Amino acid sequence: GDPVAGDGVTAVVGTITRDDGTMQVTVNGFPAYYWQNDSAAGDTGGQARGNVWWVFNADGSPQRPAKVAAAENATLGSILVDGAGLTLYIFDNDTEGVSNCSGGCLGAWPPLLTDYGVVALGDITAELGTITRDDGTMQVTVNGFPAYYWQNDSVEGDTDGQGVGNVWWVFGEDGTAIRN
Repeated sequence: GDPVAGDGVTAVVGTITRDDGTMQVTVNGFPAYYWQNDSAAGDTGGQARGNVWWVFNADGSPQRPAKVAAAENATLGSILVDGAGLTLYIFDNDTEGVSNCSGGCLGAWPPLLTDYGVVALGDITAELGTITRDDGTMQVTVNGFPAYYWQNDSVEGDTDGQGVGNVWWVFGEDGTAIRN
């Protein structure tokens, strides 16, 4: 019969017919697979295999880690960016392990969120981690400080948030604020 989603699952589950005629379960239209070495309910040994296999969240989105890398900026030097090249910022009003950006602040300065940790792309010396925000989401940290985007940065290399309010700064490759 047709697959049935369990309690709390909001993803759309369905099926497709494979080329060999067998039925395969789908989650939000994407084929679902088992990892060969998972043998018990809850096993996730295939998570992140080859950086292409991901566990589904209850809403059907994949549990991928956030990505942080260094990029060269002509004015600021080596800065931190996300996996798409968007600049990451530190907020002077935050403390290590605590985000003090909420309400309207989050509209202008969206946090770099993840549902499965964070990985460094290439060689960066900053220490990457996560904190749990008050709303339960997981935010990426750099040297313990929450990382954010600036709403007006729209393409790779934009650093328009640098120095806004004299409290928002681009992260340097070492995880410190670049204050110029």
